Amino acid sequence: KFSLIMAIGVFAYVPNYSEFVVDLKDHLTENGYILATSLNRISFYAQSSAIYSLIRGSWWEAINLVRTGLWSGGGVDYRSSKQCYSAASFDRLFFENGFRKVTDFSLFGPQFECIDKSPFKRNWPVRSIARHFGWSYMALYEKSNK
Repeated sequence: KFSLIMAIGVFAYVPNYSEFVVDLKDHLTENGYILATSLNRISFYAQSSAIYSLIRGSWWEAINLVRTGLWSGGGVDYRSSKQCYSAASFDRLFFENGFRKVTDFSLFGPQFECIDKSPFKRNWPVRSIARHFGWSYMALYEKSNK
């Protein structure tokens, strides 16, 4: 068993997030941690990249960005997958599977790196905007004893 599992850039390729979280939980020690990331499909970055893809004529890339926040679409069948595409739904997924959130932050993405220079020093309004419209959400969750 592990005291920390890092799932960074992995969830986009997992068809059923809940089953995956349960499996990860089974590999954690009591009070173990998971550091995980998720993409936000309604992020400024994904949407502006989708528009740019349409302008270039890459309609399939634009559709994937709008659907998943990722150019490739994650390689899972979106019609049958059970995934999360926002920070709130990602947090809820972990809460419903016996975790508590320790801390989190969101990044806007490469096109918005000037905003991402100090993500831990953001004031409340910018932190809230980042949580809702940032591209990459990262959170540390602790396994509950319940």
